[in-house]
Amino acid sequence: STLQLQLQEREVEVEGQLKEKDLTIQKLEEDSAQLSAQVTELEGVRERAAQAEKMLEPWKKRTEEVQEAFQKEQALRKRYHNQMQDMKGAIRVFARIRPKVQREADQEVAVWRRDAFSLESAAKDKKS
Repeated sequence: STLQLQLQEREVEVEGQLKEKDLTIQKLEEDSAQLSAQVTELEGVRERAAQAEKMLEPWKKRTEEVQEAFQKEQALRKRYHNQMQDMKGAIRVFARIRPKVQREADQEVAVWRRDAFSLESAAKDKKS
């Protein structure tokens, strides 16, 4: 009787473990099915991305060609502009200004930058 009781308890315990394992297997199978569906979906996305890349290739090449042509035209425009300025007799002055150094701290500023293209200088004789 004690042996039968132990056997019944063991049988109930094993049945509980079996049901638990069955639930675990069912859950894993559901997860596997979901992951398979996601893999299939991602493969479709990958194919569409590859197709989009193929479609973009001609546009990338065209963009590079246009960029090169633009750079050539910019250089040509600059050259023509400089030639035109030379023909008009324009005077171009190139200057570089620098900040004061410590030993010049008490001296008056002679030249300062007004904007990106012009400088202003202090007149030596205050009459002009």
